Amino acid sequence: MKLNPILILFAFIYNIITGILIYNIFQDQSSSLGYVILFFPVFWVISAIILFLLYWKKVIDFKGIINKILLFFSTPFALILFQFFYTQLTDAKYIIGSYEYDKGNNRYREITYDYEVGGQTQRKEFYILENGWKKDSVWTYYNKDGSIKKIEDYRKKKLKNSP
Repeated sequence: MKLNPILILFAFIYNIITGILIYNIFQDQSSSLGYVILFFPVFWVISAIILFLLYWKKVIDFKGIINKILLFFSTPFALILFQFFYTQLTDAKYIIGSYEYDKGNNRYREITYDYEVGGQTQRKEFYILENGWKKDSVWTYYNKDGSIKKIEDYRKKKLKNSP
């Protein structure tokens, strides 16, 4: 089993570019549809062509478990698997809406979580874009029956909790 440095380099560059694309999505979620429809598919097709050409020219091979693992991390399958586990293990599966808007000279984001799809609202979060997204406004947490569980006030940059 021989480790191929070209395959290692390809997997490294592939994952760096994937990370940059994901980072850009989180910086401006209003552009996420463009990334999903355009950037990721184009990147995946170009990567697949390069990977195929490297294999065809016998620059790389996929013999051995390490090379197969590197191949897995050089394809969209790793990202899809990560996304599946991320949504199953975090609150992300309960996000029913993420909205960004401009008000005055500021950019804002509002995220709404439900307990289940189409169910009772779990919480609402608000952010303002100031050198990255910062918590803003009043966050309200609800019990499953709709009553208020907790309120967090970020307007004065001081956290106040109330039952």
